Amino acid sequence: MKKLTAVLLALVLAAALCVGAMAEGAVNYVDTWVLTGISMAGMDLSPEALGMDMFMVLNEDGTCLLSAMGAEETGTWAETETGITATDGSGVTDAYTLTDGKLSAEVDGMVITFTRKGEIVPAGEPAAEATVLANLTLADFDGHWKLTGIRTMGTILPPALGGIELDLTIENGKCLYDSVTAAGKGAVELLLELEEVADLGTQVTGYVQDASGNKADAVLTLVAMSDGTLIWDASTPEMEMVFVLEPQTEEAAQ
Repeated sequence: MKKLTAVLLALVLAAALCVGAMAEGAVNYVDTWVLTGISMAGMDLSPEALGMDMFMVLNEDGTCLLSAMGAEETGTWAETETGITATDGSGVTDAYTLTDGKLSAEVDGMVITFTRKGEIVPAGEPAAEATVLANLTLADFDGHWKLTGIRTMGTILPPALGGIELDLTIENGKCLYDSVTAAGKGAVELLLELEEVADLGTQVTGYVQDASGNKADAVLTLVAMSDGTLIWDASTPEMEMVFVLEPQTEEAAQ
């Protein structure tokens, strides 16, 4: 009986291993895969927000079509133990790992993730566009504010991509402006002045103070938005550059 039990157990284990191997190798990669995620320097970025349109079509005969920003080229692909490899027309091969039904590869310091076209979840209704608030007082701008996004060319980028940090502490009509940019790190206290702009809303301008404590050069102009953020539009005729600041708790500001 013990010998029979041992034989049956061996058969069950062998069957289980076979089923597991079949399940693991049963992935059919033939499909259209669309770029849906980008990770870089610990940050998750949206390809759509960055205007990056990429996809790859994996054909049953081992050929593939690779498309990036409208430029297309043919190549080849092959299945591996962990996913696939895709080789473009110039012979460059990228290895993709299948995780949770998605293919990911590390390319030039970025991790790019592709999802089957049929499995992409449609985006929900766009959020209502924030508007500039009016009839505010200086006290309405009080608090700790941190730069969380930079809007340029219609895309919002994380500040860390440009190595930029910006923190504001606003209280009693003054602003402690603490920043880190390519030009270096610095902190300066600004004198704030409130102004109501017709057909726009309330804006507050921060001025460097002269030796007498009076306003001198303007540093920034802020408006308060209906979504709870502050906006500093530092755009020029040549480039859009809008800084988005979000309120911070006392603990986060310290």
